[in-house]
Formats: sequence, C-alpha cells, structure tokens
Amino acid sequence: MFWKNLRPLAITAFLLSLAMPVLFIGGFSVQNLISDSFQAESNASDARTMLFSLLLNDQLDEETGIRGYAATRQKLFLEPYRTASAQMNAHFDQLAKMFRDHELTPALGILADAGATNDEWQRTIAAPILKSKTYSPLLQQAGKVFVDRFRQDIGRIDEMIQARQLALRENARSSINRISVLIFVSVFLIAVLALSIGGIQGRFFRRLDEERRASEAVRLLYETEKKVGDMLQEAFVQKPLPKLSGVSFSATYVPASEAAKVGGDWYEGVELSEDRVLFAIGDVAGHGLAAAVSMNRARQALLSAAVLDPDPASMLTRVNEELLRQRAPMVTALCGYADSQTYQITYATAGHPPPILLEPGQPPRFLLYGGLPLSTVRDAVYRTHTVQTVPGAMLVLYTDGLLEHSRDVLVGETLLLEAVVQSMREEASEPAVAIRDVIFRKRTVGDDVAILTIAFIASFVAQNTLLGENEIAGGKRASISASGETPAVPHFVYEPAI
Repeated sequence: MFWKNLRPLAITAFLLSLAMPVLFIGGFSVQNLISDSFQAESNASDARTMLFSLLLNDQLDEETGIRGYAATRQKLFLEPYRTASAQMNAHFDQLAKMFRDHELTPALGILADAGATNDEWQRTIAAPILKSKTYSPLLQQAGKVFVDRFRQDIGRIDEMIQARQLALRENARSSINRISVLIFVSVFLIAVLALSIGGIQGRFFRRLDEERRASEAVRLLYETEKKVGDMLQEAFVQKPLPKLSGVSFSATYVPASEAAKVGGDWYEGVELSEDRVLFAIGDVAGHGLAAAVSMNRARQALLSAAVLDPDPASMLTRVNEELLRQRAPMVTALCGYADSQTYQITYATAGHPPPILLEPGQPPRFLLYGGLPLSTVRDAVYRTHTVQTVPGAMLVLYTDGLLEHSRDVLVGETLLLEAVVQSMREEASEPAVAIRDVIFRKRTVGDDVAILTIAFIASFVAQNTLLGENEIAGGKRASISASGETPAVPHFVYEPAI
C-alpha cells in the first residue's frame, strides 16, 4: 500500500528523468548544429576563395602573359604565364580534394571540364603563339572561346558552392527550430510537473493519513477481537475444577505471545461421583475469535456425548459426527475417566499428543495414543485405553504448544518429562503451573498452551524415591488395554496433528 501511494511521485520522477536528457541532448545537438554550420560555411568560403584566388588568377596570368608576349615578343611577359601554368594542376588537385571532403562531388565534373578546357587552350592557342614569330590576331581571337568556357565553368562551380551554403543554412535553421520546439515542450512539461507536484504530494499525504486511520481501525478491531476472545477463553477454560477427596486437579492456560492471537486450547474436569471424574483436553486448529467459538462447540459436544455414552472412544465418535455436521475446523482431543477407588484411568485420543503418567518410584512415561483428529474424516475409528496405576500417580495432559516451542520435538519431549519429574519432586501444590514455569522460564511461547494434571492422592508414603533426571525416559511400564492385553509401552515421539 505504501508503494502504491508513492506511484504519483514515481511517475513524476520518471517523466522528469525523461525530460532532463531531452534538454541535455537538445542543447548538445544545437551546439553541434551551430558548430557544423559554421564549419560548413568556412569550408564553402575556403572553396570559393581558392576557386577565385587561385584558378581564376592562374588563368588570367596565363592569358595575360601569352597576349603580352604575342603583341611585344618580349619574354618578360612569359614569366607570369609559366608560373601560373606550373601551379595550375596543383590548384586543380587541391580543389578536387576539398570538393570530395565537403560533399561537393557534383562540382568535380565541372572542375574536370575546366581543367580540360585549360589544357586545350594550352595546346591549340598558347603553344602555337610561343612557336610563331609573328603576331596572330586570329589565333588570339580563337583563344577567347576557351577563356570564356573556362570562366563559365568557374562560375557554375561558384553557384554550386553558394547553393550548398544555402542548403546547409536552411537545414541548420530547420534542425535548430525542431530542437527548440522539443526543448520548449520539455521545459513546459517540467513546469507543469513542478506545479503538479504540490497537488500530488498533497493527495499523497492525505492518502497516507486515510490509510493511517484505516490501519488504526484495523488495530482496534484486532484488539476488540482479542478482548472478546480472551473473555471467551477465560470463561471457557478457566472455570473451577472439581475437588474430590481421592483426586486432585491442577490446570493452567498460557496464551500465545503474539497479542493478536486468540487460541482454541481448552481443558475440562467434571465430577461424576465421589470417586469418579471425567477429564478432557483439546486444541482447535487456527487462532482468533472463530477458533475460540469452535473450541466452545467442541467442548459442549464432548460433554453432551459423555452423558449419552460413557465409553471414551464412543464419545469421540459422536463428537466427530457432530463437528462434521457443523463444518467445524479440525480439533485434536483427549478424553477419559479417572477412578480413585480402583486407581484406573480410561481414555481415548483423537490426534492429540500422548498423555504422560508419573508413578511413585518410576520415571514418567508416555501412554498409548492415536486416532485421527476430529472433524476431518467420517467414520473415523477411535480406541479406548485402560491403564491400571497406583496411589500417588499423576496423569499429565497438554496441548501441542508445550512441545513445539522447540523445532526439535525430541528435545521438547525430554524437557517436558524433566519438568514433570521436577514438579513431583518439589511436591508442588499446582503441578501444571510448575511444569509451565520450568519449560517457559527462558523460552518464548509461540502457541497457546493448556496443561491439565490429574493426581491420585496417596493413602500411604511412597517407599521408593523418584529417579533422577538422568533416568527419565529410560524405564518401561506395563499398561492394560481394554482387551486385557499388557503390552510394554515405549517412549513415544509425538508428531503434531495441527
């Protein structure tokens, strides 16, 4: 948008950049034309000077010398004749070269005819007079024909030179007039542009001011959306968790560090009986007010499904169908039950990160997980997992923002397991807050994060101490599935679904 506002100024600068070279080239061309015109005039003047002062003088000296000698028979008159005759050919060559150099080639033919006439006069008039010892008026009268012809050739050449001079003057005048018009137009264009720059700048700054106000309106809209989203997030997520004698809840929500982002992370805890609780956590794809609204829909759909069917996998199936009908965005979720009487955890996942189980005297471990995210594929199949644990155990649920602060997911998993151990070792009253503080003490939150912990309150003091941080992720634990099998659970690497 900024460059778009600069377009008038850019056009002005472009036109000026065209006009300035025109002025420069025009001035340079005028200078060259004037110089060439002066040079052509000088060359023509030199040609006329040589034509009259050399050739015509040479011919006059030849004729006068012969005529004087014929009348007096004194050899004194032959001196100018012989000098002129000796120079004549050299002067013809000089004039011929000058005509070729200065584009007067049409005059070369006439010049050649003048030379031939002079040669014929020498042969038929001058040579016989030099040999005769008597005065011959008839011979001199015949020589007048050659002299007149020679002078006619000289006159024709002079007319051609003058015509050439006139053509050069007219061409120079016409070129100067054209260039002057071009310079005038360029100067006029520059003047018009100079006058219009003020108006262009005025419109430019007015447009900048309008865009500044529009940007401020957009900023206020974003702030309003964030405030509404924050209120929804606070209303949807940070509701009081149930308090039971055998189960302890802890939760926290970490908003994204970017002020304009409103996320769709959420968690839930519902007391079903004195010993049994429903837990859930989820993450809606995207950010903004729409994500917050979609998060609430997914949450309400899950609670409604729990009333109709207590099986976690069936719950996710119902929620998936409902979200597909609503054309909701993709959602990852995990839901299940915790029983403080039997210390049994039953859960199912839909594209959500694996839960973590920490038991007294054991390293934390990732539990089985899987399933496609909600609102992606119809007839998606989900699986219910059952884990038998012990008093003092703690289940940790979280959204993917807790792992994706690092580009290396394995590093994020290791740090998370260490934070879980540290929260248990310090006997933190709010394990979720303690985990959050350990991970984000020196790291920036790039995405919303929700953490929910469910701990079984121990009725006895654990006989074993927690393993050190260097033993994290090293042990294995048996889990009991819904089918009764007891596979060994390895260390899972979470691959984000969103």
